[in-house]
Amino acid sequence: MTTLPKILVAVGTRPEAIKLGPVIKALKESGDIQTLVVTTGQHNDMLQRILKVFDITPDIDLGIMEHQQSLNQIISRITMKMDVAIADLAPDIFLVQGDTSSAFASALVAYYCKIPVFHVEAGLRTHNLYSPYPEEGNRKLISTITSVHLAPTLTAKKNLLTEGIPEDTIYVTGNPVIDAIKKMEKFASVNIKRFIHNLSQGNNKIILVTSHRRESWGQPLRNICDAINEISSLRSDVEFIFPLHMNPRVRATVKSILEPNRRVHLLEPLDYPDTLYTLKNSTLTMTDSGGIQEEATYYNVPLVILRDHTERPEIIYQNRGVLAGRNRKRIVEEVMKILDTEKRFRCFDMPNPFGDGHASRRIRLAIERFSRGVAPLLEAEEQFSSPDFSRRTGKTETNMKLKLNL
Repeated sequence: MTTLPKILVAVGTRPEAIKLGPVIKALKESGDIQTLVVTTGQHNDMLQRILKVFDITPDIDLGIMEHQQSLNQIISRITMKMDVAIADLAPDIFLVQGDTSSAFASALVAYYCKIPVFHVEAGLRTHNLYSPYPEEGNRKLISTITSVHLAPTLTAKKNLLTEGIPEDTIYVTGNPVIDAIKKMEKFASVNIKRFIHNLSQGNNKIILVTSHRRESWGQPLRNICDAINEISSLRSDVEFIFPLHMNPRVRATVKSILEPNRRVHLLEPLDYPDTLYTLKNSTLTMTDSGGIQEEATYYNVPLVILRDHTERPEIIYQNRGVLAGRNRKRIVEEVMKILDTEKRFRCFDMPNPFGDGHASRRIRLAIERFSRGVAPLLEAEEQFSSPDFSRRTGKTETNMKLKLNL
């Protein structure tokens, strides 16, 4: 009896679970691969809720989370425990997603064990090593030890080519977040629907706010909160929904400034379907999250990005949002511009630049072919047809149109 090749999928945080959920489901439907899942134990409660929706049970949980641990401690604990997990499970392929410390540490262990690394969402870049931090560094480090780069867009592929990554190791798949949205949005709770309905009475406008990144901690986050209070004082028809990140530093800052404001609704972290429903029904969103940028684009909701750089330039080039940084005055100006002019940044005539809902199937096909020694892993016409924006000319081009029978 022939033993199926094993792929081990590492999942660390809630965003990883969201994007890897549909990928894991697609892999488990394959008759050519045995799929195993290891979680690192970060964002554990939120992560487990996402995996449950996808009906995924981890094979191993490393349980590395400790209160207020440093990045170095996270990396150290994951590498030690992942080394044991790999020795026990003996995978033939290792899959990671995105830019987290758990993804980098897991990929590093796999590389040291000479196991081919597949990187989902490869090639995103801001070209600033400390924005976002440490995510930009993690992505670049993962790219140096990756065997197969699964880029979400043609822009991401070009970033990798610029860095000297061989083209025959890069495949444009689209981002599986679009796959996840299509599956998850229908599960929004009755409670969130009622809450949004009540807030919207009298033509009130809803602004969804999320902020959690390390570079936002401290004074930058205080600036964001001050901007929210100022906007609230200028517009009586605006209601803010601000789901609080679990990080105690973030929660303390936000609560100290915004809790007295009755039109700012500080909520516990929302389940993913409830987040999607809230976003879909928002007039705009203020965020420093990468995932929210993609999800808002899917729903054509204008973005005020609370960062100085974005690794998703398609949003800026398609006029779907603006970079406002963490400057109070700039944030207020950009939000008021949208509210006052009803400028919606809507791009109904443009295809979604991040995916078409078939990324998971492309990723599965690439892994199946790799396990059989077939090359290329995806033909050019099988890859996601994604816009690419030239920084110098502003012109766009697309790769070949989709012909894969999905």
